[in-house]
Amino acid sequence: MDTIGKNRLTNFLLTSTEQMTVLILTLCLLAVSVLACNTTSNEPEIEYQTKILSVTVEPKTLSVGDTAIFRVEISDSLDTNFKFSWAGRRTDYIPLNGRYDSSVVKWNPSTLLNIQEVEIQEYSFTVIADNGDDRALAPEQRFSFFMKKN
Repeated sequence: MDTIGKNRLTNFLLTSTEQMTVLILTLCLLAVSVLACNTTSNEPEIEYQTKILSVTVEPKTLSVGDTAIFRVEISDSLDTNFKFSWAGRRTDYIPLNGRYDSSVVKWNPSTLLNIQEVEIQEYSFTVIADNGDDRALAPEQRFSFFMKKN
């Protein structure tokens, strides 16, 4: 090997101090990476009484005078302790099977406050599923539907 080749090879070799510095930097980067990937949190996970799977409105678009059916599906659908609260701009719900707190209610928007001058307007309501267990939160789900001018 000629002198130029030996000089190039020597330039790529690290001294023991440089090797130790590279090793320490590599370990530091590894430690930071491991800490950054740690997904544990000190905050406790929120526990809910059940999970709301879906909320449906039939029909999805209403006119004043129509009757809508609001239906909620939860993961614990066989638990008869659940009561449902339906909240929106108006509370003039029509009970189904004699109950206002069931998973299905009817609603008539005939007494709804004025429909704006737009052709279609979106309204949002909320349903809460509660079985009375104070050890877990009652889940709530916001849902929307559309009202159109007559």
